[in-house]
Amino acid sequence: MNIYWTRTARDDLQAIWNAASLNSSVYANKFVCDLLSSAHNTLNSPEGGTIVPEINDPNTKEIICNPYRIMYQVRKDKIYFMQISSKHN
Repeated sequence: MNIYWTRTARDDLQAIWNAASLNSSVYANKFVCDLLSSAHNTLNSPEGGTIVPEINDPNTKEIICNPYRIMYQVRKDKIYFMQISSKHN
């Protein structure tokens, strides 16, 4: 299984780092690493995420890494990370 990050997801990750680094670059690095680790854990169980309620497609899932949700799609032997957003949006 291979993973791919869309431009949107990469931009979201950069924006999260930029915002967090205003307080502490050490915290920003750790937090982004936690997000990446959570995303990469989907390789072990790609079907383990929750179906995104507003999309209601069994191939579009989300995982929560407080306070964010990472949305991804599973297609055959590929995982596409689509977006990282506040889980409150």
